[in-house]
Amino acid sequence: MSKMGTAPTKKQHVGIRFKLVIALFAFALLVLVAIWVLQIKLLSYFYEREKFSELEDAYLEICDYIGDKDFADKLQKTAQNRAVCARVFIVTNAMAKEIGDANVNGDCMIHHLSPALLSELYEMAVINDGVYDKRMEFDQDFIEESGNFYIPGIHHPAN
Repeated sequence: MSKMGTAPTKKQHVGIRFKLVIALFAFALLVLVAIWVLQIKLLSYFYEREKFSELEDAYLEICDYIGDKDFADKLQKTAQNRAVCARVFIVTNAMAKEIGDANVNGDCMIHHLSPALLSELYEMAVINDGVYDKRMEFDQDFIEESGNFYIPGIHHPAN
């Protein structure tokens, strides 16, 4: 007993096993957070970049055989091999003429674009040095009563 009349307290000793378990738990938590960041935050960026690369490859392949006698067959084969839909237009004197169409994904959005929207997309491409892309999530509200699609900010549905 001590002078004050109470028993002395023993200093608690934390064992190496407990420290090791805590360290492993902290490491596992850190790994899970890192995986989450890579999966959730960065995966969409890499996926989008890969898809744009695939589309560009299909575009370049299609451009290589524009004007060939068997263009329609080659377009269809490229679209099927790369699982993309395509519509190809030749523009002369500000008039667009469709020279090819490949609808391999069923009810693809690009096959429901109205002539007015196609004209507006062409104008946007001209303004942007021949290239224009618009990324958006599909929404049923983007469908006109006629069944054609419209893109908010570019083309508005007919009332």
